[in-house]
Amino acid sequence: MTQTLVLGRPKKARAQECDDAGGPPPDVHAAVRLALAETDVRRFALGALEQLALLLDVPWQGLVCAAPDGRPGEARVLAAQGRYAHWLERPLTQLPEPLLRTLLADALTRGTSVQDATGRMALFIGRPGTGGMVVLLDAPGASAARRPDWRLLDAFCANLGLLLHSRGLLERLHEQAYKDPLLSLPNRARFIEKVDECVNRGLQGHILALVDIDDFSATNDVMGHRFGDRLLEVVARRLGDALPPGVLLARVGADTFGVLGPVGQVAPQRLLDSVGQPLAVEAVPHKVSLTCGWVLLGEGGGSGVDQVKDATIALKRAKRDHRGQHLQYLAHMGAEARARALLLSDLRAAIERQQLFLVYQPQLDLRTGALIGLEALLRWRCEDGRFIPPAQFIPVAEHSGLIVALGEWVLATACRTMRELLDAGRAPLRMAVNVSMAQLQDAGFAATARRALAEAGIEARHLELEITESVAVLPTDFLEATLQTLRAEGVSIAIDDFGTGYSSLSYLERLPLDRIKIDRSFVRQLGEPRGARIAEMVAQLGRRLGLAVLAEGIEDEVACGALQAMGCHEGQGFHLAMPMDKAALDGWLQARA
Repeated sequence: MTQTLVLGRPKKARAQECDDAGGPPPDVHAAVRLALAETDVRRFALGALEQLALLLDVPWQGLVCAAPDGRPGEARVLAAQGRYAHWLERPLTQLPEPLLRTLLADALTRGTSVQDATGRMALFIGRPGTGGMVVLLDAPGASAARRPDWRLLDAFCANLGLLLHSRGLLERLHEQAYKDPLLSLPNRARFIEKVDECVNRGLQGHILALVDIDDFSATNDVMGHRFGDRLLEVVARRLGDALPPGVLLARVGADTFGVLGPVGQVAPQRLLDSVGQPLAVEAVPHKVSLTCGWVLLGEGGGSGVDQVKDATIALKRAKRDHRGQHLQYLAHMGAEARARALLLSDLRAAIERQQLFLVYQPQLDLRTGALIGLEALLRWRCEDGRFIPPAQFIPVAEHSGLIVALGEWVLATACRTMRELLDAGRAPLRMAVNVSMAQLQDAGFAATARRALAEAGIEARHLELEITESVAVLPTDFLEATLQTLRAEGVSIAIDDFGTGYSSLSYLERLPLDRIKIDRSFVRQLGEPRGARIAEMVAQLGRRLGLAVLAEGIEDEVACGALQAMGCHEGQGFHLAMPMDKAALDGWLQARA
């Protein structure tokens, strides 16, 4: 624990010392005159830090932490300089140095100034028990033995404390701590506090709803932050108009609003309908949609934070599967969210333990049986030998952002395997690697692909990137530029799982494509009555667009023959060859030689 030296003395003693000294020294009077003109609590805090540094003749390096209503647990950093500058606005509980947290909390709790063995001084300004702020001064090389003029410091802090309360700055701090500055709505902290009150009172029949503006980030990027701010204001007014008096409306995120009220007064669909008509934003009609996740208080139990987490889970599920609609939180959603969190933790550990590896599935010419390509597929084998299906862990990797680093490793490993096959004289024409939307959104993806090719020593024509239809929702210019650049260098581009995703086909003409892949779900239907229609349509579409057509998931000779008959001459699947690790692939290639 941090050992602290209490610097402050009883008020009576401080007053006697000031009287003996003939009142506060001139430096204190000057600082007080400067503070008298200050009405903003954050500027007041910064001024106090600066004046104290000058008074003690130490570097202007430190921070000011303040707690509203005498609650140290809610203290935040209001001003920061020097090495502490990046801590601005952080809660005291989240500061990265435990000893420093203890020092500041000690000063706020005791309502007096303290100093630790390193010379860091936490000077309390305010009234014990009613709230105040602590100024931390960090004097490198100082120690507790350093003896500043405590009479001067006490007088200075006492006068600043009087100003802090007489001008109502702490009350203003409390207001700022609970109010969103842009919309003048209650903020997330206040919203959670109100939910806590409902939970503690055991209120039933109340709805907690989270409402999110769809595609707000993209609008902000395209139209600018000023337009985004005005959009938030208009949406807040629309939501407010849709709610009766007494229902709480708060801003709980960048583009997310919280609503709390009785079931009879909060209708999720009405919230969504509030933006049914285009919004007038800076005299420009703008159409938006909202998505809502909500929970009935009392059903899931837990604190206000827990209830907000449940509503957040419902909101995320709605954004993923029911965009523009509302979705109620159900218990199984929480279980699934916890399972995903556990899977993510296991995935991080698996990456560190190198439990992920690649297998390679051959792609053949259906007419000649010649090997024309390999698709690199990611696999995860646990220590106990169990395999985690890619359909489970790939979405988790994408959602968490792990897929970017993981995808870079896959690309580099697949390219190295291609180099080894070229050296052995057994390489096909190309190595196909799946690329996620998150990877394509990374501005450095093209450079990553070039680096993988260069380090492996293979030409761009040996690499094919497989992208899914979901990439069509990316900004067109950015996506086209990335793919055009790589294709111009020789990399081929394929659309994977065609027909299962984005509904518009316009991207087939916009994007620089070489190959279209018929999804396994359509190949599986070839044996059913009228089951070949979609596969035939894809094959015809590919030919009309001048694209090669490859079918995946070929599991029997019947499907193989049917695909050839409809003009699909490339394929992969268990009937042709299983996915194989590198050792098995070498044996398979050697047997074909």
